[in-house]
Amino acid sequence: MYINKLEWDDYRIKHIAQHNVEPHEVWEICEDQLHLAHREGYNRYRLYGQTVEVR
Repeated sequence: MYINKLEWDDYRIKHIAQHNVEPHEVWEICEDQLHLAHREGYNRYRLYGQTVEVR
C-alpha cells in the first residue's frame, strides 16, 4: 500500500506522542519502500517500518 498524503489532527498527534513518535517520523516510514501498512478503518492505518535514524 502506498501512502502519499498524511492529515494530522490534534488527537492523532497526541496519540503517536504517547508512543514517542513524531509526525515527521511517520512520514519517513511512509517514504521507505520496505514499510508495511495495514488499513484499520476509514482513513486509519497501522504502519510498521524504520525511520532514517533507525527507530
